Formats: sequence, structure tokens, C-alpha cells
Amino acid sequence: MKRKTVIIVAIAAAVVLSVGTGIAVSVSSGRTVVSTAKATTQAMDVTVSASGSLVPGRSSGVYPPTAGTLAKVSVHDGDAVHAGQTLATMNTAPLKLARAQAQAAYSAALAQWNVAKNSSSSARNAAASAVTATREALKQAKADADHAALKAPFAGNVIFAGTVEKGAGVQPGIAPFTVVDPAKMNFEAAVNESDIAAVKAGQTATVSLDSFTDSFPATVLRVSAAPTANTTGTVTFAVRLSIDTGSQGVLQGMSGSANIVTQSIPDALTVPIQSVITQGSGSIVYVVDANNVVHAQPVTVGGSTDTLAQIITGLSAGQTVVTTGATTVTDGQTVTIG
Repeated sequence: MKRKTVIIVAIAAAVVLSVGTGIAVSVSSGRTVVSTAKATTQAMDVTVSASGSLVPGRSSGVYPPTAGTLAKVSVHDGDAVHAGQTLATMNTAPLKLARAQAQAAYSAALAQWNVAKNSSSSARNAAASAVTATREALKQAKADADHAALKAPFAGNVIFAGTVEKGAGVQPGIAPFTVVDPAKMNFEAAVNESDIAAVKAGQTATVSLDSFTDSFPATVLRVSAAPTANTTGTVTFAVRLSIDTGSQGVLQGMSGSANIVTQSIPDALTVPIQSVITQGSGSIVYVVDANNVVHAQPVTVGGSTDTLAQIITGLSAGQTVVTTGATTVTDGQTVTIG
């Protein structure tokens, strides 16, 4: 009775081993059971993958003409706006006062010119310079007053820069609003330094966004020459891609990943990627002969994808290679193909 129990446990242990490792051991023969595949010639795209996010392909800041305060804000953050729509209006009282003062200064300069034009050349020159300066100041004051309404330069979505509300102060060099065109989005990917040499402008790609099940066609627009290092020391380069999102409601900042096609090989000799074993400075595959004996075969590997490796030398189409179990077999071993 005890002997029978021991046999059952041993068989069960063998089954557990086969499930846990993905490699079955034949109880009758003791041979390792492996999976195999044939080397085949097919078209293969070599890609570089990188994560990133959507950035506006077309955007424009809306700047106040001069320093002042907002008398009215007519939109909300994220609103869709049309070209020429008023986003906010500045307090016009200071602008009107500045225009009146500039008009008075210009009128005074003209009066002074009328007096000085019959005087010495130095007096005439000084009066003429004053007319020119005050005329330009008046022109600018009129433009500032005329542009008290801050308007959208094109149709899109308006994005607030911080808190924008009635009474908020604004400066001429700082845009309280940015309008982005959601129909012209780009994807900015952070490509690892080990892959960047293969990425060129004009290459095709697909972009997958975390918020959508569909992927979108894209094209590499430009590759940044300036590296970026993150907190872990990894160096990446920014790659900007144009992306065709169609009518999908994508938004700036959505994250995802890009697969950039760096090489298209029309007739690549390929094997499953798991067939290739790194050995020293080279690579090998295990070829299975007609007697189910495996032989270590040195190969030269070209491009690769997540699932395939291109074999440049060392293998011919139709040869059988070990896939599952390639890391455990040895040269000259007889195997069972499962």
C-alpha cells in the first residue's frame, strides 16, 4: 500500500514540474519535450517602442496688449471657442486714459513744431523728433485700447494659465490663455538612447493611447538633438510625431505609446524570438534534425520585433528550431517534439 502511494506522488510531481516550467518530461522515455517552429521567409517590420503623451500640434498664446486687469472673463477653462471669439476683456479705463494722454502729448508736440520750424536747425530737429515719438506713442495707445478684448486666434479649445478671473492682473509678455487645435494633435515620445540612432523623420508609426482601444497612424516629424535624463539616469530623446486621430475626442496630455517602424524587410528569414539564445558575444539556435537530435547552430541576427528575429546567416528556410525549451536543451540531446 505504501509503495503504491509513493508511485502516485512521483507521477504527480512530474506533472507539476511540467506545468510550472512549460517543459514536459516524458515518464516513459525521459526525453525533454520541446516546441518547435520552422524558419520562414516573410515581410517583417522592425520597430522601436516608446511611451509618451499628446501635445498640441497647433497652439497659440493669447497675450494682453499692455499691463492691466481683466474686467470680464467670457469663457471657462477647456471651452471650445471659434476664431475671433472674445475670451476676456481688459479694464478699459486706464487704456482710455493712456490714449488721451498720448493724444495730448502729440498735439503739444505738433504745436511746438509749428513754433520751432522757423527757428534754428537744432530746435527744428528737436521738435521733429518729439512729433515722431509722440505720434508713435499715440499709435500704440490706440492699438492697446482697440485690443482690450482678448480674442481666440483660431477655433479650438481654450486653456487657462493658472487662475484667470475678473480682476486678475495681466502682463504683456505672459499669456493668460492658450488656444489649442484638437484636430491637430502631435504625440511626443521619449525614445531610449540605445534606439534613437534608428529613428528618422518621415518614418511611419502607430500610436496607442491608454484611453482608446484603437491605434492611430502617425509619422515622425522631428527628432530632438538634446537628450533628457530622468531621475533614474535613463537618457531619452524627444521624438515628435504627427498623429491622425480622425474624429476621436482626444485631449492634450493623454498618455500612450508609439511603435515606430525603423526598417521594413520584405523577405526576412525569421524564427520566433525565443529561439535565439545569446551565447558569449554571439547567438545560437538549436536546430532539430530528422532523428529529433538538437544541434547548436551559430547564427547572425539582424532586426527583431517582439515576436520574431531575423536570421542573416547560419540558417535556411524550412529548418526546424527549438522554441519552448531552447534555454534548457544541450547540443546533441535527443528530444521529443510536443
